Amino acid sequence: MRAAERGHRGVVKELVRRGADVDFKRPNGSTALIIACEHGQFDAVVELVNRGALIELADKEGYTPLITAAQLGYSDIVQFLVNRGANMNARLPSGGTALITAAWYKRLAVVRILVDNGADTSICGDFQNWSPLTVAYFSGYLELVHLIYMQTLENENVSQPSPPEAPIVVASCNSIATKSRNGDTALRIACERRDLKVIKTLLRDTYNDLNLPGGYGGFTPLMTASEDCNPDVVAILLEAGANINLKNGDGFTALSIAAYRGHLPVVEILLDKGASVDMLNTAGSTPLLLAASNGHANVVDILLKGGANINFQNGDGHSALSIAANLGHLAVVEMLLHKGASVDMLDTAGWTPLMVAAFNDHENVVGILLKAGATVDAQRPNGTTALCIASERGHLSVVEMLLEKGASVDMADKKDNSPLVAAAWHGHANVVDTFLKARVSIDNGVTDQNKRNTPLIRAAGKGHVGVVALLVKEGANINAQSLHGSSALLVASEYGFLDTVTFLLEHGASIDAVDKDGDNALLLAAHSGLDGVVKTLIEKGLSVDFTNNEGKSALLNAAMEGHRTLINEDQTEQLHCLALARMVISKLSSF
Repeated sequence: MRAAERGHRGVVKELVRRGADVDFKRPNGSTALIIACEHGQFDAVVELVNRGALIELADKEGYTPLITAAQLGYSDIVQFLVNRGANMNARLPSGGTALITAAWYKRLAVVRILVDNGADTSICGDFQNWSPLTVAYFSGYLELVHLIYMQTLENENVSQPSPPEAPIVVASCNSIATKSRNGDTALRIACERRDLKVIKTLLRDTYNDLNLPGGYGGFTPLMTASEDCNPDVVAILLEAGANINLKNGDGFTALSIAAYRGHLPVVEILLDKGASVDMLNTAGSTPLLLAASNGHANVVDILLKGGANINFQNGDGHSALSIAANLGHLAVVEMLLHKGASVDMLDTAGWTPLMVAAFNDHENVVGILLKAGATVDAQRPNGTTALCIASERGHLSVVEMLLEKGASVDMADKKDNSPLVAAAWHGHANVVDTFLKARVSIDNGVTDQNKRNTPLIRAAGKGHVGVVALLVKEGANINAQSLHGSSALLVASEYGFLDTVTFLLEHGASIDAVDKDGDNALLLAAHSGLDGVVKTLIEKGLSVDFTNNEGKSALLNAAMEGHRTLINEDQTEQLHCLALARMVISKLSSF
């Protein structure tokens, strides 16, 4: 083997004469012949074959002497092995042949030898199960493409073009437009790599379908060229007869792909050649909606000039304007409004473009929409307005813009949340302060029995002590109660916001307030197991023996909920039994 590796023909000859096993294998399966092929030792190869070495014996990776020499480009060895009858179509475990391997590694001389001697050009394998022609193209070697392509035509006896009424269809997997097993084609790959020379060469095969999709997105060559913004290739493909309105599996056409990517030159060509401007993809989007979603104002303009439906809505009711407003694409919003888009069109959830812009804090878009006449107090089915939405999200600049345009501060949603309540509930002190400076009713019409909560109660229930302090400072009724009787102190105690409880008590909140169930702050805190709040309330004078409408005390509440840290050890067993007894009585009374 060492002699074969170094090309010592005489040594090889002598060793074999003395009885050396010519086909002995190393642990990796290599024989002396494979080693000689691997190192390009032609003389050693000749000697070994002449001495009876098996030319089809492969190593453990499946490499025969021929495949080994083909991969490394040793054309003299390949020619010799072919002349001695080597199987040119022997395959690696991956399916590759000597021809596929040579094509991948750009071994032109080897490919020519194999093709001239009848290697099967229809076998697909290796490199994602591509045909030799696809492999040749992907190698980027134009001469390889020409060589294999012409051999394919010769092998299949393709004559000069037949009359149109009786075309000859090439069925081999080597056809330029026929898919290889992974679904790709040589032409689509050529378009992806922007190789005009190869594309033109491949398009000379007039009998192949250049509309076949390939690749992982199911793109046709035209779609690929459109995605890559190659107007020259797009023009060539259209001239060759590419189907301009064909869709891939997701419903994308070449136009929708180009519009989505913002490729203006391609969009212009496709529209000029008659592409359908409003074709939907499977998600229900038109090219206009796709262009708007990515902020391509110039493409939006061209599509509108090409007749795109400016107010088309997808399955969710989103129009190009609402999509652009949602994503903050100011230039697109301006373009659409200038072209007459409906400014108040609702989506299926009842959102207007103004609402979605307010939700996402796109203040520039909000300004443009208001200037264009958007209805400032439009309401969703749940009663929410743009001002409520911006207040809830804490978008101060948008809130100020809406107030300046006269947005109603009193319009509440169906849960009676006004803009001020929404801001207080979510702890947006700066927005709350803005409303107070605008002299919004600080107690949210607490005397109106249809109202459930004041801004102060909402803020206290979330522990927003900063907002609580601001509202109290500005004169909020600290003891106001909701329909259920909840006060700011009661909800803060129930949810364990000790700093809020402390602040309220220090600023005059009634410690004796009870709700309609008869629960006071201590009972609510004990029920929730809130040690710190319970301790504070007891220190402030609330009795542990106070009972609610059901006769439950704070101790009993704690016991029933299993909050042992709130109960003295000597009381635990007694209270636990009492709690169980009350639960049994409650169950029996329900029958």
